[in-house]
Amino acid sequence: MDSDQVLQLIESHLITPLNDNERDLFRGIWEHKSYQEIHRNYFGDRCQVRHLSSNIAGGLWRKLRPLLGEDVSKGTLHGAVARAQLSLRSLDSGELDSGELDSGFISIFGTQTQLRHRDWGISPDVAEFCGREAVLQQFEQRLRVEGCQLLSICGEAGVGKTWLAKQLALKLADQYGAVVWRSLRARPPLPLNALLSDLMGGLSQREVDGPVSITDFVNFLMDCPSLVVLDQFETVLQGNVHDGRYLVNYQAYGELLTQLGQRRHQSCILLVSREKPREVAGVAAGHLVCNLDLLGLEALEVEELLNLPRQPARSAAGDS
Repeated sequence: MDSDQVLQLIESHLITPLNDNERDLFRGIWEHKSYQEIHRNYFGDRCQVRHLSSNIAGGLWRKLRPLLGEDVSKGTLHGAVARAQLSLRSLDSGELDSGELDSGFISIFGTQTQLRHRDWGISPDVAEFCGREAVLQQFEQRLRVEGCQLLSICGEAGVGKTWLAKQLALKLADQYGAVVWRSLRARPPLPLNALLSDLMGGLSQREVDGPVSITDFVNFLMDCPSLVVLDQFETVLQGNVHDGRYLVNYQAYGELLTQLGQRRHQSCILLVSREKPREVAGVAAGHLVCNLDLLGLEALEVEELLNLPRQPARSAAGDS
């Protein structure tokens, strides 16, 4: 079903009808567009992007929540509708009977994977996280409003990349049905097909039989909004050359990043790396791909950190 068919189905069960602005917003989100694209294609001079992403979106989510039975956001709309399918199909839909409704949803969501899963792997505890507030706000803006879907945090060892990534992931987790954190620190690194099988199994909570291709993985991310964090990505890059080249036999990782950055989906892939992959190198203000070169803390942030009460030592993860 296209966006208008889904919208018709949704509205047939809503207590409070949608207004024209909310309908246009729903169409754009269902078609995997960013708020900026939705504003350009549907709204023009009717409002500002910020009003669209906060006020109009907020009204849409409030109306959808009673029907779908959960809090809804831009990143979780497809998954929320999929999870509500079992209850919706038992209702009289007017022009669609229950059999048509079921097949329509299956055509969109395939295996009907119902995701609400968090696998934080060996990510660090960030209970004492401080500083970087401006950076976090910048990334949230890029994700929630501008539709960035491949992010990289790059910098030298010890500047806090892994901790920042964990804090950002915690802030964003409620937008996604599934969250998986993986470190690539193994020596030698996992071949890409092994990593994709591991990620797919972690996201779907199912045993994966057979190899998973890049196309399979990206298609999964299109249907099931997910947050994937890959820490220590520099493990698959050549050391001491600083040009983003991959190790021999690991070039497929580059193709993965290319597909994740070019194909429209509602998932987010966050890379943490000492070296910058070629696919994000030189990107200062990209649309679907963005990069942050992380530097050390400012003096006031260091002072704030030093004033934090000490806690029992914990095992480290990543390079921090």
